[in-house]
Amino acid sequence: MILFVERIIEEAIARGDFDDLPGEGKPLPTGDDGPGWWIRSYVERMRREEQRLLPGEGAVVGDDVNPREAGGNH
Repeated sequence: MILFVERIIEEAIARGDFDDLPGEGKPLPTGDDGPGWWIRSYVERMRREEQRLLPGEGAVVGDDVNPREAGGNH
């Protein structure tokens, strides 16, 4: 059974299934951050994703779009 699993893993590596995974090159969490480390890690990832998707303070959303074309009342 172990050889079967090792073969499957080696094939996945050869196909590149493990390339460009999030956290590549970073140490795995050790749990040393106390209870709930995993949820704090999740919340931090979601916060970063939100910042990436939503414009920052003072940003003008869609300034290259004509408001009339976008359905605005301007």
